[in-house]
Amino acid sequence: MMKRICIMLMTSIIFSGTILQAGFIEDEPAVISVVEAKQLSNKTPLKLEGFIIKCLKDDKYLFKDNSDNIQVVISKSAWRGIDVTPKTKILISGKVEKPLFFLKHKINVSKVELVRL
Repeated sequence: MMKRICIMLMTSIIFSGTILQAGFIEDEPAVISVVEAKQLSNKTPLKLEGFIIKCLKDDKYLFKDNSDNIQVVISKSAWRGIDVTPKTKILISGKVEKPLFFLKHKINVSKVELVRL
């Protein structure tokens, strides 16, 4: 009897760790162009594929794809140890930051990934 209880206890501990790590997964946004991103509303999730062509200041960069360019804000944690040059094609995931009035759109980047050719 005691052996059965121990086995049930061990099994529940093993499987409870797996269950505790589960959660809701939203649909991934499709890759869009910078021109399309500039039409989106504030806080809209998106993915862009292109190149970082210039460091503007600290964590602010100029991102370019085939359609246009836009300022992106990339924290150190979003880089995830990746080094890029202006010739390195990347995929960025983030959200639109649409300021009020005359200020330009930005993208707050949550993840940077290399594009495998």
